[in-house]
Amino acid sequence: MAFSVTASTLIIANVKNKADVADQQPQNWQLWRASNTLSIEFRNIPHSDLIEIRAKAVIESSLSGTLLFLQQTKNIPQWLHNSSNSEIIKTISETENISLTHFDKVWLVKKREMIIRSHYWQNKDLSVEVTIKDESKNYRQYQSKKAIQINILSAHWLIKNRRKGIIEIEHRIIADPNGHIPKWLANRIALKSMWRTLINIENQLPGSHYQKEKLKNIQELGDD
Repeated sequence: MAFSVTASTLIIANVKNKADVADQQPQNWQLWRASNTLSIEFRNIPHSDLIEIRAKAVIESSLSGTLLFLQQTKNIPQWLHNSSNSEIIKTISETENISLTHFDKVWLVKKREMIIRSHYWQNKDLSVEVTIKDESKNYRQYQSKKAIQINILSAHWLIKNRRKGIIEIEHRIIADPNGHIPKWLANRIALKSMWRTLINIENQLPGSHYQKEKLKNIQELGDD
């Protein structure tokens, strides 16, 4: 299984100083779009051209069902907007792996790909967290010459119970798509891609067959 990040990685353009990003105090969140169950916010990172996206969704699902839906590599292209393929290139443990995800060309934006390390765990309050780290430098042998590498500076998933059978998903990301993408175009593509990704998850997750499956290392609300 591979845990991916959304196509919103394309929102970041022209990074001035990647090393300083984590040390900067970000600005307030700005709401981009919302429905009764979905929302997308973004904010500027001071002293850089970086923009961070925060996406939220409230969906009918179990914790295990959500993790399995989001992690299965064969399922990722079904919900992750503009992704064409995802594969695991190294399994570290049952909760951690290295994966490669490909993104199709969009208008003037060339094909992209990313190599990431994902690791998930469950907290005492039963919430599940997933950290995403960039591994492109350590697995160059898997990179394609026909695609531009996306660099992940920061990415995180949080999945928690609202009540039994209802979960809240939050996804935050800062990334650099590299290449020569005008900022206005990168922002427009990223926000629209994230929104379509959320809609796909909302439409597919509740009725997916993953709801009938259970991860042995994940405790559900109400379990003895």
